Amino acid sequence: MQLSFLPTGQKHLHHLPLSMRIAASALILVALGGLTLLFIEEAHLREVYFGQRRAHLEEAYRTNELRLVQAFDTLRRDVRFLATTPPVSGIIRAALNNDYDARDGNTRQQWEERLQQIFPPFLLAHPEYYQIACIESAGNGREIIRLLSRDGRVEAVSSGQFQSETDRDYYAATLQLSSGQVRFSEIGLFREGDQSGQPNIQAAVPVFDSDGRVFGLMLLGMRLQPLLQAVATNLPSGVSTYIADRHGRYLFAPDGRRAALADEAGIGHDFPALAAMFEPHPPDFLPLRKGAGKSDVPWLTAGRVHYDPDQPDRFLLLSYAVSDEMAWRFTAIPRRHILIGFTMLFLVCAMVLFLLRRTFAPLRQLTAVASAITSDPGKVVCLPAGSGGKSAVSPSPSATC
Repeated sequence: MQLSFLPTGQKHLHHLPLSMRIAASALILVALGGLTLLFIEEAHLREVYFGQRRAHLEEAYRTNELRLVQAFDTLRRDVRFLATTPPVSGIIRAALNNDYDARDGNTRQQWEERLQQIFPPFLLAHPEYYQIACIESAGNGREIIRLLSRDGRVEAVSSGQFQSETDRDYYAATLQLSSGQVRFSEIGLFREGDQSGQPNIQAAVPVFDSDGRVFGLMLLGMRLQPLLQAVATNLPSGVSTYIADRHGRYLFAPDGRRAALADEAGIGHDFPALAAMFEPHPPDFLPLRKGAGKSDVPWLTAGRVHYDPDQPDRFLLLSYAVSDEMAWRFTAIPRRHILIGFTMLFLVCAMVLFLLRRTFAPLRQLTAVASAITSDPGKVVCLPAGSGGKSAVSPSPSATC
């Protein structure tokens, strides 16, 4: 009784022809090597891809940071310019002299009408601004003049619709400033006319009389949507821009619905990796990294944009998200190419198997003869020259081939 301790699978493999075993081993080794090289190459492509994105997005952040800061500097400069126009000085002189400007011989009403003539061309020339208002501190902070830019037209608000600005976050602080200093309001979704739901900011500068006493303030409102839209352009495919205020509320997002939900959970809630940017001592710039959480969380990079040197706690958060799915599209080797490669591999292995079987055919014959002699030494084994490789076995030692 012959005992075999080989596992069943090994016994089956042991009985396979040698050529087939060699071909199967070669196929497995080549396939494993190919898969290893595939994973190494894809990892290298992703490293190169994200390295390029990291450098490109950091450059985009620096460029757009400068663009945003310059826009706020221009707003600061323009509101100062409006506060120094001659009609504003004439209104102040008239207000201090029973509504009559003795120096130029104009009444206060005439100066206000003059102001309404010179401000509209300024608004038309600067479509980013939507409002100009001159406010007198006397009379509970009531407006003297207010103009609104709507759909390419400038409209003067009638005196019956003038508002008190004392409840605005910038009003009291502006009246405490020195000459030339500018106070920015909080960025928000102001609800004024056609500005409803659009992010805006207002800049205010105090106005003084000839004795250095505060008369009131000049106000200039700027639309932020065109500026933020410009910041989000000219980016590589698969990169999305998100902009939030210092409270984490969306001001701009690829899906406009988010930007409209200013009072809902903010960007730090949607992207926990950015929550650190709102802490007391955060980094000013966060390099590109994979967001924590689910596999569909994008790669994120973000930086603070400090637009008001007088209020360093105010900033915009400019962030970019790189879709992981889009990254795979750029870095993954096409599956069609992999399928073609493995198909070619199988074809090559089939040809190798065929050649091996032809090469090892004589060896199989010799093995068969050796097995026959070993099993019965009395047999005579012949390999006739014309037998086509077939052996003849004779049971008698005296037999001839």
